Amino acid sequence: MDDRPRGATVVLVERPTVARHALARELRARGHRLFVADTAEHGLYLLLRYGVDLVVCSDDLAGMSFEPLVAELQARGGPPAVVLTAGASARDRARVVEEGAALAVPRGLEPVAVAAHCGAVLRRTRGVVAAVR
Repeated sequence: MDDRPRGATVVLVERPTVARHALARELRARGHRLFVADTAEHGLYLLLRYGVDLVVCSDDLAGMSFEPLVAELQARGGPPAVVLTAGASARDRARVVEEGAALAVPRGLEPVAVAAHCGAVLRRTRGVVAAVR
């Protein structure tokens, strides 16, 4: 039985890299509607413009850190954020979760694994967090 969430609207906020393109392909292959932003400001615009179920962002965003983006998500009542962290230590990832992210995933993890983590967050939050409109 395939219980992966399908059809979620996801905003991916990450600088243009080969890894970003690979993750975008994987999320689309899983049936998600995907918007991609290069900067946190553009990510916020997309968040406000479209109903979003999940935000995936880097902890090293152009223009601002991930904290204001996650704070804005929380202030609006959702959606959850999965943050790709440069820090490899558990302490670095714990800090990101303490800042409000639903999950911190080490950058460099295979796109299929990151997409699976995103699916897990969506399964846990579907019906709990309404898409931001």
